[in-house]
Formats: sequence, C-alpha cells, structure tokens
Amino acid sequence: MLHQNAPIVLVHGLFGNLQDKRILSAFGGRSVHAPELIGYGEYRQVDVSGLALNDQADHVVRYINNLDVEKFISLATLLAVPYLLLCAN
Repeated sequence: MLHQNAPIVLVHGLFGNLQDKRILSAFGGRSVHAPELIGYGEYRQVDVSGLALNDQADHVVRYINNLDVEKFISLATLLAVPYLLLCAN
C-alpha cells in the first residue's frame, strides 16, 4: 500500500466536521489532520476579499511543514496543484 502509515491531511470541510467519529474511523488508526483554511474556523475573521488560491495553498504548506513529516496523503484536490508547484523542490 502506498505510504502505508503516512498521516492523512484533509482540507477543512472536505468530508464534514472531524468531530464526526465516522470520518476518523474510516482511516483506521492513521493520524488525521485537517488544517482550517483562511476564512474558516480560527481564521474566519480574516478578510478574504483579496484572497487568492495560492494564499490558501501557502497556508496549507505552512501547516504541513509544521507537522514535520516526510510523507503524507492528501485528500485535497483543489489545492493539490498549487501545493505541488510550491513544493516541487
């Protein structure tokens, strides 16, 4: 299996709230992380009127870098391309 024990990163709201135990149980015993995007959760007060997709991608990159993991599985699709472009090296 690809990256068998790698943590999983979900983008806020992709499958619903992580308080729903069915979401967490669907991934077995893996570590599951869900960064809140700018404009949601603890960042809901941030003015998003000038926000670009790359701003959200940068935000997710910082979150993942702070996890300090070598490999992970992302279930994000919209942010995947900007993330890959930012982390190509």
